[in-house]
Amino acid sequence: MNDMISVIIPTLNEQQHIHRLIHRLRSMNRTEVIIADGGSVDGTCQWVKPYCRVIDSEPGRAKQMNQGAQQANGEILWFLHADSIISTQMAHSIRSVMQDGSVIGGGFSLQFDDPSRRLRLIAAGSNVRAKYLNLYFGDQGFFIRRSVFEKVGGFPSVPLMEDWLLSRQVKKSGQLKLLSEPIVTSSRRFQKNGIIRTFLLMQKIKLLFLCGVPISHLERMYRRG
Repeated sequence: MNDMISVIIPTLNEQQHIHRLIHRLRSMNRTEVIIADGGSVDGTCQWVKPYCRVIDSEPGRAKQMNQGAQQANGEILWFLHADSIISTQMAHSIRSVMQDGSVIGGGFSLQFDDPSRRLRLIAAGSNVRAKYLNLYFGDQGFFIRRSVFEKVGGFPSVPLMEDWLLSRQVKKSGQLKLLSEPIVTSSRRFQKNGIIRTFLLMQKIKLLFLCGVPISHLERMYRRG
């Protein structure tokens, strides 16, 4: 088995947040890092170019991640947010769980960089959803076998909910595993707009999505905050 992991990071003006992630990834063996940039103007690409491969893409997370996957050499694709905080053992954990041929992918247990009780509860809910419903979002460090990713055509070309749609589709092909190691994600959106307000907005978007409201409308709601 080709055990190279291709790490794909969609970016758009993430120069202030990506440094720590790139330094952690550089210490991992048998990994390649691909930055799929959607048109940054803050120096993101110039900063990361000495350390990883940078490709230009149309803006949009799904488009950027699909573009990165097309350039990947590894059999395992690992999608990360630029502000994710990871441990150096995560690549080893992915390889270990993927030795089971029935496992097609998974993610890590979500944790916020703010230890407030409300955000701990929100993270716990996300982990329950991932473990029992096999529905993952991008901030959980979703990883997947490249063959399965290509079989379903990659991320749906939508501006929102692409990670939910992909995980819902691929779980038909095998097991998705939630690993216990925490992946730490930024709470900046919650802090900016308020924890309760942001949480309720996200639940509203999910409910409307399940009710069939057009994703373009949901995206406008999300952008407005």
